[in-house]
Amino acid sequence: MDVRKSGAQQIHPAARDCLCSANCIKSKLGMGAIGIRKTTVSDASSIAQVHVSSWQTTYRGIISAEYLDSLTHEKQHNFWLDILTEMHESHFVYLAEDDQGKGIGFVAGGPERTGDPIYKGELYSMYVIKDYQAKGIGTALFRRASTELTLLNMPSMILWVLTRNPYRKFYEKMGGQETRSRLVRIGIREYEEIAYGWQNLTDYLNVNTQIAP
Repeated sequence: MDVRKSGAQQIHPAARDCLCSANCIKSKLGMGAIGIRKTTVSDASSIAQVHVSSWQTTYRGIISAEYLDSLTHEKQHNFWLDILTEMHESHFVYLAEDDQGKGIGFVAGGPERTGDPIYKGELYSMYVIKDYQAKGIGTALFRRASTELTLLNMPSMILWVLTRNPYRKFYEKMGGQETRSRLVRIGIREYEEIAYGWQNLTDYLNVNTQIAP
């Protein structure tokens, strides 16, 4: 969808042209180029691997060990296979790969799921495996998701993150404003989540036109 035809605010051309090209998001990390692309059904295995690895490293000591140890590639592969197979055009998943084609991170998003009157889009999940963190990949994935939501005429965004997540400061750095909290059940236990919101993604993207940090 072209936001200029939908009545939505326009993304500055420098931000739009770079962020929307399928092959332009590359991070030079001294280990080859990192590419970000839209997923297909065949990527379910790569996403599952990132998902399990990220949860077991990021949430160790936060979520119960019993639950983390119960996560398997097979279960997550089936979970993501279903999502990718049935995904509506208003939803998206992008995969970050190293120069060998190995999946190292992903981001998923789409419409906000509770009918929030302010936030029309939602970043459902975003993970980068441990060895590739703090290298600009999370920033590139976040900008990709922000752009995709804006082009889908969802110019505001919310996301939920565990309160004890050590990386929640990243979303504050990206300009997110803490809005509210809730309890979420993971396994047999409840954990507190907080929401970060961006009321105008167009402003965020127009300010942040560079892909690499």
